[in-house]
Amino acid sequence: MTLVTRSVHGVATAFRGLVTVVGAVVASAAVMVVVLLAAVAVTLTTGTAVRLPGVLRTWPSTENGAPAVLFEPDGVGTGVAVLLVALVLVMASGLWSRRSRARALALARARASASAS
Repeated sequence: MTLVTRSVHGVATAFRGLVTVVGAVVASAAVMVVVLLAAVAVTLTTGTAVRLPGVLRTWPSTENGAPAVLFEPDGVGTGVAVLLVALVLVMASGLWSRRSRARALALARARASASAS
């Protein structure tokens, strides 16, 4: 391989890794939004307090005679939770990628040995 081919391959690999990380952060932020909305919905429907330690605390209340939900978010805890979920997604993506490459390589070897016989 030439130096140019190697550098292009390296840039493509780095870009693929960056896209994977950004996608994982966006997906984990979406998961966190769904979890927070679910906590508010549980509090609103059941009338009980919900506590996600370090992330969010919700409790039922009334405002002008109407049911309401009060909440106290923790930005640092939510950010840490988003990063942890993103880390899990990136690790799962790497595992999935390695398995896919191993399957493709095994399939190519099987086809090559079948065509040689």
